[in-house]
This record gives sequence, C-alpha cells and structure tokens, in this order.
Amino acid sequence: MQMEESKEEGMKAKVTHGPISFFKLLSYADTLDWVLMGLGTLGAIVHGMAQPIGYLLLGKALDAFGSNLQDRHAMVQALYKVVPFVWYMALATLPAGILGLIICNSWTTYYVNVIYIDWGRPSS
Repeated sequence: MQMEESKEEGMKAKVTHGPISFFKLLSYADTLDWVLMGLGTLGAIVHGMAQPIGYLLLGKALDAFGSNLQDRHAMVQALYKVVPFVWYMALATLPAGILGLIICNSWTTYYVNVIYIDWGRPSS
C-alpha cells in the first residue's frame, strides 16, 4: 500500500512540472550555450542570405548574356566580372552552413539531450 502511494506521489510530481517560458530556459544557459547559439545564429544568417544573393548573381549573369548577344568577347568579359562573386559567395556560404547548421545545432542537440534530459543514461 505504501509503495503504491509513493508511486502516485512520484507521478504527481512529474505531472506538476509544466512548460517553462523561453526566457526562463535561457536563464539556465552557460557560456558554451551562449557561444553556440551566437555562432549558430550567425551561420544561419549568412547561409540564409546565399539564396537571394545567388539570384542576384544569376540575374547579373543573364544580363551579361542578354546585353552582349552579338559580341561573344564582350559576353565572356562581362561573365568574368560575375564569376568571382559566385566564388566569394560559395566560400562564405560553405563554412557558415557547416558552422551554423551542422556543428552548432548538432552539438546543442547532443548537449540538451544527454546532459539535461539524460537520454545517454540507460533507464533503471
């Protein structure tokens, strides 16, 4: 009888813990959490800017084709002005994507799951 009561009390204790606000969750963050959130946010912003910049560069490349249909040499010269910016975008986007979307998010997910939720421990 006493064992059933202690199980019921344990169940009630688990049920009474409701959701907390986002700002309350941030109050538990340590320095590593803040660094990972900052780097992840920065990486996501840079990676997210790649698509609109890519469309802008595509427009410039198409303009280079359309403006110089009769003169192949001028077309190639106009494209040579656009190509370095495509490389710059690629060189900025790849590390930002790896940093923001893979490293920071993966580490944060691992950190939350194993340290706070204890998914890494076998249940007893």
